[in-house]
Formats: sequence, structure tokens, C-alpha cells
Amino acid sequence: MFVKSGILGSDAKRGYFSVAISLPGYGQSDGAPDFCGMASQKSLDAGLTYFRQRPDIDPKRIGIVGISCGATVAGMVASRNKVAALVLISGFYDFKEMVQKWQTAKWKIPSGIKKELEHNIAMDGGIENSTALRSLLPHISHLTMPVLVIAGGQDRIIDAGQSETLHRLLDGQGTPNIFILDGTANHHIPVKDWRKPEKDFLDTRLSNSLRSPKH
Repeated sequence: MFVKSGILGSDAKRGYFSVAISLPGYGQSDGAPDFCGMASQKSLDAGLTYFRQRPDIDPKRIGIVGISCGATVAGMVASRNKVAALVLISGFYDFKEMVQKWQTAKWKIPSGIKKELEHNIAMDGGIENSTALRSLLPHISHLTMPVLVIAGGQDRIIDAGQSETLHRLLDGQGTPNIFILDGTANHHIPVKDWRKPEKDFLDTRLSNSLRSPKH
């Protein structure tokens, strides 16, 4: 997504050191997909560690952007790492609630995901363990960096209400955050709709520095 859309190239022209981290089992990455589990989170953890050690990157000015499953991974990793800014687009933040809604007629589990989901829940030892590994809401007290949350009002894969809940809880604990509900968008919010607020948000928080990697 970040490569094919030209986002990385655009970021580079604006002075950012911008990278995309492919999660296990997706794209050209090795390994089995674990649906936002620890293998995926450790990939982003490793990326952050690597870039923090580079002499040409200011470790205090690293921002993370995640979309869909990537938003879930980004949120979980940010809850245990110091980053300067966090952007979450079309993510889920309560795994169990999402899975329960997928069992109703209104919500649509993405094709090809059901077997992967069932496999990972079994490997984790049940839905409660899977939820603990993939749910950001219990960890939001650790989110102290500014957060931009974007969701599609017509999303029938992940309830935008999860993003609204995250926004409300962040507000309640005093974490600076912005919530944007794109009322006409589904799960796959067009880049043209989220790109400008994402750029403005990151520019405000990462400007006047050596630019930093984004997920």
C-alpha cells in the first residue's frame, strides 16, 4: 500500500526517512500470518529498534502509521515504545468484540480470513488469549503521544465505533488526539481522503528534525 501508492516516495521528497514494514505472511514476507499477533508486533518492534540505532535518525522523532491490521499492530507496539506520533486508520482495538460481530449478518469477515483467524485463536489457546494479544483498549494508559484516529462510517468489516471508543478513552485520560470519521467511506478509506490529515498531523509533530520511519 505505502509503496504502490507512492506514499514513501512522496514522504522522501518532503524530507522524511520513510519505510514500510511488511508483516509476516503478507506481501513478500516470510512466515505464517498471525493476524496482528506477537510475530507481527515483534516485526515492528525490531524495525523501531533498528531505526533508533541509526545515526541519521532522531529517535525522539519517530512516527508510526498503520492501516487496518497494521493499525492494530501499530497501536499495540506504540503502547510499549516511545514514539512521537501515532496514526491509526481503520483499525480494531477490541479483538473479541470484532470477532463476535463477524458472527452476525451485518458485519462481513474478509474472504480468506476465517481459517487464518480460527487457526490463530486455536494456537493462542482460545479467544481470551487472542484478545489479550491484540486489543489496544486495555493498554491505552500507555499511549501518551499524540494520536490521529481515522475510521470509515460505512465500514462493515470493523465497526467505526471501536475508533470512537478509543478516541473517547484517550480524551478521558488527557492524551492529545484527533478523531476523523469519514462518513461515506468503507473499510478501505481512499488514500486521497486520509493522506492530507495524516501529512498535516505528522508535519506538526515531526517537523524541524531528521525525519523518521513510518509503518
